[in-house]
Amino acid sequence: AMIPHRVLVMVGSGPAAPDHLDLVVRRGVSPALAGDLWEWLGRTCDWDLIDLDGLRENGLLAGLLLRRSEDHRAAETTACPYLRLPPTWEEFELSLGKNHRQSIRRYRRKLEREAPAPVTSRLVTAPGEIAATVDRLGELHQQIRTAHGDRGAFATAELAEFHRRVAIRFGEAGRLRLRRLDVGTEMIAGILCYRFGDTVAFYTTGYDHRWSRY
Repeated sequence: AMIPHRVLVMVGSGPAAPDHLDLVVRRGVSPALAGDLWEWLGRTCDWDLIDLDGLRENGLLAGLLLRRSEDHRAAETTACPYLRLPPTWEEFELSLGKNHRQSIRRYRRKLEREAPAPVTSRLVTAPGEIAATVDRLGELHQQIRTAHGDRGAFATAELAEFHRRVAIRFGEAGRLRLRRLDVGTEMIAGILCYRFGDTVAFYTTGYDHRWSRY
């Protein structure tokens, strides 16, 4: 049996966690705040383990911990890739390798040719449609993650409700980028992203495994 222990984690960490977690402070607050917080944690000592999964690499806490750690190997890093996107899809396609570009086009034509109903891809913006689309995305996401032995980001009713509420709120703020792929009226795939200024942050996807050959 696991020995009972107390773990200090970042607010927002866990199965639905985003990347780049760090201290949330007012603009203009001194970076020394991170050091003060760390000294206070050292004095309280009411935890057995610190697990700062998803910590922002160049953030206040990460820089402090790496400078003060006696063994830097205790910090494991995972790259968070990104793309600088051109204005149009056509320009982006030209940046891909020839084989990759041709594969995308070939599978697209194959799906449109063999699907039993019209194939449509669209951005979901109508407030009344967001919740149902996120729910369906969650079902498809869990279908794939469970098949791979993972818990998934929609594993409980509480997590599903969390994603639904966040998507609706971000949709109201104009920051939601939720796209769905339909065959007829059935959603067979979806991608959930959020936008801040000129940055679109990917969160997750889901697809119906029955259509995986496309």
